[in-house]
Amino acid sequence: MEKNIVGAWSWTYIEGRGRMEFSAGHRVKIGFLREEVGTAHFWQSKFVFLHSGTWRLEGDVLVTETNDQLLWDRFSRSRLDKPQFETRMECDRIVQIDDEKMIFDDGSFLNRDHR
Repeated sequence: MEKNIVGAWSWTYIEGRGRMEFSAGHRVKIGFLREEVGTAHFWQSKFVFLHSGTWRLEGDVLVTETNDQLLWDRFSRSRLDKPQFETRMECDRIVQIDDEKMIFDDGSFLNRDHR
């Protein structure tokens, strides 16, 4: 199942579109669309990545451990006060994965981004 996870996945929400990129080296980045674009292709350059970390599979459970170091790095280049540093661990049981969707047991899902 690991090789099926590697790649870019996205979801939509009220304010826009999010993206998770899973590498074969078990790294993950989480970003959000910079602006609404009028295209079906959502290239990596259109996203700002604010969270990163690692991912692994424990059976059929996708475990992601992330922090907001990328967000902190963005604030270090500005005069704004940094937000509180956060870490997060999520465990989501995958019930189905294919070339189009990764579906979790709570009914949520990610769509595969094709280049």
